[in-house]
Amino acid sequence: METVFTAELEPFLNAVAGRMSLYVPKKVGEHYVYSRYDAEAACPVEFSNIRTCTPVKEYLFPLQELAAVFPDPVEPPEIKPFAVFGLKDCDLRSIEVLDKVFLEDEFEDPFYVARRDNMFIISTDCFDPAESCFCNIMGGGPFPQKGFDLNLSQVEGGCLV
Repeated sequence: METVFTAELEPFLNAVAGRMSLYVPKKVGEHYVYSRYDAEAACPVEFSNIRTCTPVKEYLFPLQELAAVFPDPVEPPEIKPFAVFGLKDCDLRSIEVLDKVFLEDEFEDPFYVARRDNMFIISTDCFDPAESCFCNIMGGGPFPQKGFDLNLSQVEGGCLV
């Protein structure tokens, strides 16, 4: 694992968004939700201090999907690569549980596999955990140690990647 320092986050996010769809936290009222990255927005990305209200499973399980036409199964649609920025350790722990259920050899879900294989995870540390946080119950903490492709830690003057 290599550590890199970046003083500016936008060029990094623009590079990711140039290769795939990118979803980032946005503050709506007092809560954070995920929205598609827009480099032209007044505030294209915000670091959330705790997990967003949008659960990560929304990217792995669409609300509606054709899974079969009796009596034959349906092949999963082609999934384009996508990235989710700002996942916290608790989100990564939940993906770990989903992987155990939907990626086991005998009961592998091809729709889940297709999305999971194309998901690029950019996690971030919790710099101010809330009283409602439960990462320690799941064996985690305010910073992820596994289950991500890149992790960003905010430091004075920029981010450690």
